[in-house]
Amino acid sequence: MKITIMSLPNNMIVVILMNLSIKDIVSFSSTCKKFRQISWENKFWAKIFYDNWPSTKKIYSTTITNDDFCTIDFTNQVKEAVKFRKNISSLLSQMSEANLDDTNKREIVVNFLCATSRSVKYYIAVDELRQIISQSPRVFGCDLTQRYYSSHIYRQLKYFHIMYKLLEFTWETKEQQFLEQMISYLIQWFNVNIDIFNDISYSHIKTTLDHLAEKVLQVLKEEDPSHPIFTRSKVFHDYWQNNNVFYTEWNHNEILKILTVIEKIVFLPSYFHKLNQLWVKTHKNESGMVISEGIQSICFLTIYHSVLRRLGIYSVLILKNVLQIFLKTEKKLPPEYICVQLQKSQLSLMNFIRRDNREKNHLMINMTLIEYLKEREQNLNIQDKGQLLLLWHILEGNPADIIDLLRWECNLNIKKSEPERSAELKFVIGTIVTHKCNHYKTHFGVIAGWHHYFNFNSIKFGISFQTLPDNYSKISCKNVDNCIHSDCLLHKPYYIILCENNEYCYVQEDNISICSSTKWINHDEIGRYFSRYEHTYYVPNEMLARNYPCDIAKINKRT
Repeated sequence: MKITIMSLPNNMIVVILMNLSIKDIVSFSSTCKKFRQISWENKFWAKIFYDNWPSTKKIYSTTITNDDFCTIDFTNQVKEAVKFRKNISSLLSQMSEANLDDTNKREIVVNFLCATSRSVKYYIAVDELRQIISQSPRVFGCDLTQRYYSSHIYRQLKYFHIMYKLLEFTWETKEQQFLEQMISYLIQWFNVNIDIFNDISYSHIKTTLDHLAEKVLQVLKEEDPSHPIFTRSKVFHDYWQNNNVFYTEWNHNEILKILTVIEKIVFLPSYFHKLNQLWVKTHKNESGMVISEGIQSICFLTIYHSVLRRLGIYSVLILKNVLQIFLKTEKKLPPEYICVQLQKSQLSLMNFIRRDNREKNHLMINMTLIEYLKEREQNLNIQDKGQLLLLWHILEGNPADIIDLLRWECNLNIKKSEPERSAELKFVIGTIVTHKCNHYKTHFGVIAGWHHYFNFNSIKFGISFQTLPDNYSKISCKNVDNCIHSDCLLHKPYYIILCENNEYCYVQEDNISICSSTKWINHDEIGRYFSRYEHTYYVPNEMLARNYPCDIAKINKRT
């Protein structure tokens, strides 16, 4: 008996379809009525949608119920996503065009960010750009220029997205501005450029802290079932979980019992490792902190603060890594509190009651995000002051300034000059070379530009060059164009080289040699100038090729 696909049950046909491209599925469904009916299933297209753009689950899982799910036309969602994928591809093509300057590129990117960052398109764009960025640049077929611009746009997209979350946070009431949420957004902001594949999810942090508070209650009930916290209804516990509290429900002894249980659970090996890594990300299974030691201590005390809140205890995180835990006091009396301090990764309870004689209303107001950042700037150990400046503009009510502060220009901008080659030039752009740097250090790099003679002032750059002629600033020649002195450093050809570890060199021709073996150059700006890696050389992209047409002719002859 001959078995065809027509005789297969629908669920098996669906399994087969899930391994096809969206274009192939559409073509398949148009072949007959049975296949068309299968493809009309909303759940089928929902799975297609989630499998192709998994980040979209984040928005749908938090904003729609099971009933709402049935009202969403996922067939249309897939069509719109495919259309948007083409828009992203078109955007990347525009970015690599030779006739677009940095101003035009920046305008295109900003328009894309504004139209994308607050919709489902954001999550689609995240997945599309991540897929491009995740391609190994050394693999055949990887477009280095497309990958370079994808990485840049992705980071700016993340900045815009976090900016809106920060603004929404500042617009919330005091009861809804949670410290753990504030910390999450700050760490997200300052880690955009560090690891683009590891998102620090506030929803994950919230869930972890909710579970920790539940565990504390379980253990407390076993050890002290008569604790008054168990006399409170679920309404109270739900309120503490979902709102800031500005008043403590328990007296000194009752709080000490809760603190004892918290410490016992937090320092269990399994819990401690999990909590210690709550705001810290690892990369490729290698342990690596992406936050400073100062903010790590803040994070750990934030865990205590957040769990105490969920148990009806008001606390405030102050300077010097101290958590003030307020006791239940009479309304007319000054607030009383005890302290927990974190020193050298060790928590110590300062268990003597203090009174704060300041105006009580002052204490009951939680710190705003901008106040917190001002007081914690040293602890945050922020290296990128541009990120900090940008954040200040947002928090001070100038979110539109983010467009002006987004840095688009690259570190190095090789100006178009001298397209005609001379007989003296030995090397062409894209050649992988080696040269001796200061202190006789050997550098590997790829040639990204050249000058017939020393013309360093024609290079627009925002970085320092590792290799330059000794005392180049004092070198002078009155007739560089026609200089014939063999010992003159200025009339010899010079090459702009992108070197390993993001270094830039400007090297005289006599000091350069062609690399004798295949060599990948580890430099962030490679994709701005080159489209492919061919093991022994790099292929210039359209922009660089237009600046050096004679070099391209020589490259084409060689290949």
